[in-house]
Amino acid sequence: EIVHLVQVIPKLSNIISDSACAVQSIDNAIDPGRRLLHLFTEFVRIIAETSDMALFLDDLQWADTPSLEVIRYLITSDFNTRHRFFFLGCCRQSEVAEQSPLMNLISDVTCQGVRVMTIELTRMDEELTNRIVSRLLQLSPRLTKDLAHVVFKKTNGLPLFFSQLLMALSRNKSLQPSLSRQRWEWDITKIETLPLPRDVATFLESNITRLPQHVQEALITLAFFGSRTDSVIIRTLERVRNVSLCEPLEIALAEGLIERRGGQYCFLHDSIQESCYNRVDEPDRPPRHYEYGMSLSSFAMNSSDDSLLLIAADQINRGGPMALDSIGQTSDRRKQ
Repeated sequence: EIVHLVQVIPKLSNIISDSACAVQSIDNAIDPGRRLLHLFTEFVRIIAETSDMALFLDDLQWADTPSLEVIRYLITSDFNTRHRFFFLGCCRQSEVAEQSPLMNLISDVTCQGVRVMTIELTRMDEELTNRIVSRLLQLSPRLTKDLAHVVFKKTNGLPLFFSQLLMALSRNKSLQPSLSRQRWEWDITKIETLPLPRDVATFLESNITRLPQHVQEALITLAFFGSRTDSVIIRTLERVRNVSLCEPLEIALAEGLIERRGGQYCFLHDSIQESCYNRVDEPDRPPRHYEYGMSLSSFAMNSSDDSLLLIAADQINRGGPMALDSIGQTSDRRKQ
């Protein structure tokens, strides 16, 4: 049975013996969806039997119906009563409609007696901004109050804008360490007069456009694979397409736009990923997805790593018919 889970979660093969995963053929299930639901919950149950378990899922506003059904089962079935299981999910409220599948799920499980707590993450107030600035600079809140006041006004309390702004102030020497005084110093007048946009998206866009072109291109490539991507994918693309990606991404990493976590490149925030992705015009996106997929598939066919082939297939699928139409039109123009 484990082979069915390995098919949808390829990395399970890293902790399961090859003999357990090796099968000559797989019988078709009468109801593949129900079978997979059963296998996944059994997998989670085995883990939960050894200790308390918490499951965290981000960006639930993009969750499809089968994924929400798995969540529903885990938190409403007797599985939840027999195990100490805690589920935490995050979503963007602005992107969730009242009658969306996610909101319907929350309503249904609440009616079934599941305790649901909603925590709204609001913007930071000026006092919290000052406490964070004080802790970051290791100075008394009394000393950082004027800086925090200006930062709060310019960021409007948005956490992502806040962190990006402090990095920008450090880059332009408005905020820098003093060796003689052994503490951080800032030019409050210079900071107040800086022409910084109040919109986060505009600010991120300005941070990206000031980077060298090859760094921007590497970030755009990374963005086409989502908010996080295995470094193996990037190295494979670099080798197959003969383009520099890893070195430019090191520059982006130093700029605080991405981070490296567990063998993956991760955007510091999905807004940064979206900003990079949106730098490519919408009609040009399907062909790029298709090209990335074809590049990876040519390598994956000779690789034992099935996850590479799945990612290649996903990219080709995201390209869809629009990619083929675009490539066909380009070919016709060349013939003319």
